[in-house]
Amino acid sequence: MPTFYYEALDKTGKKVKNTVDSASKNALLSELKASGIFPYTVTEIGESRKKFSFSFKLGRSISVADIFFQLSMLIKSSIPLVEALRIVAQNIKKQKVKSILLDISTAVSEGKRFSEALNKHSNYFDEIHIRLIEASEKVGKLSDVLMDIAVYEEERKKAFDKVKSALVYPLTVLIIGLGVVGFLLSYVVPKMNNIFESMNREIPPSTQVMIFVGNFIKEYGFLVLLFFLFLGILIQYIYRKKESVRVKVDRKVYFINFFREALVGKLSHMISFLLAEGLTLTQAIALSSKTLNNKFLQNNLDEVVEDIKSGKSFSGSAESKKIFPEIFVAAVKTGEKSGELSSILDRIGEFYSKRVDKYTSAFISLIEPLFIVFIGIIVGFIVLSIMGPLFDLNTVVQ
Repeated sequence: MPTFYYEALDKTGKKVKNTVDSASKNALLSELKASGIFPYTVTEIGESRKKFSFSFKLGRSISVADIFFQLSMLIKSSIPLVEALRIVAQNIKKQKVKSILLDISTAVSEGKRFSEALNKHSNYFDEIHIRLIEASEKVGKLSDVLMDIAVYEEERKKAFDKVKSALVYPLTVLIIGLGVVGFLLSYVVPKMNNIFESMNREIPPSTQVMIFVGNFIKEYGFLVLLFFLFLGILIQYIYRKKESVRVKVDRKVYFINFFREALVGKLSHMISFLLAEGLTLTQAIALSSKTLNNKFLQNNLDEVVEDIKSGKSFSGSAESKKIFPEIFVAAVKTGEKSGELSSILDRIGEFYSKRVDKYTSAFISLIEPLFIVFIGIIVGFIVLSIMGPLFDLNTVVQ
């Protein structure tokens, strides 16, 4: 049975801390609430990678999901929103985030709606979160929506972390390999140059190439690095500032099967989530579009929103664009006819997520040995280019 550490408030408002065994986080939360204890930090002890941690003690940035989870638990425990915001702020060490929450608490205490107070800090809170909270305030489901956002964002982060973790090993191999190659070319090869120059025999072309490359890296390596860094920044600047360039690039990227399925899967999940939270279809599509890092797809979704507003169906508009996969269009048609668009889009999103995971796993399993072989070939070529003339020199000496 897992062990959990929690920080909470008792019925009198006194802060309590404890470590207990429980079947799950949800079971522990239910047990504590029944006992009149209201937790705002719950962390499973011993997890190497916490699935859903709500501790603010580590990390350069504070997760919005963590904040919303704590607020949801405190509000469900009948603690007023103003006080809940202050309690959460007290447990945050990062001064900037703490000041944001205290400012929001002050604004709410002065009569502003929570969504209005959040909107003042739109650089920290996503527009989607603000719109969902605004909708929840009208129907009195703030606590539920905050929890839904926290769970959704944590699941999305978990999927991203999964890919990031899988890339750690192959990237580590590549970086170490390139470091070894750089060391050989910039330090070892130039050192051997004097020995080669003293030889009266002709140096093989491969060795001459290695000597040239080694001397070049030693003399101009830093300038080359700066050049590529500048080039990367320039390309990124053009991509971000020139919308026409960005649309053309994003269009090319979108029609690569892997990226199209990843984007459509994310779009399906987001629309499904927003519809389930009570937003209209046009609101859900418009907000979902903003979460996609692809200007080409965003422009097409903007047109879809306008088509729906003018009376066209979602499926009809999506089909006319001829950029969405057939299975996505078919699913939307089915959802519109059955009235279960949200649940069907969620299943489509899950379908694409599994396909993307499959592609990603296959790609990572392929690049690991490729990186090793690639680095091995380069290092082997350098070593042979150096050792070949040395063996010749040894033969001459003998």
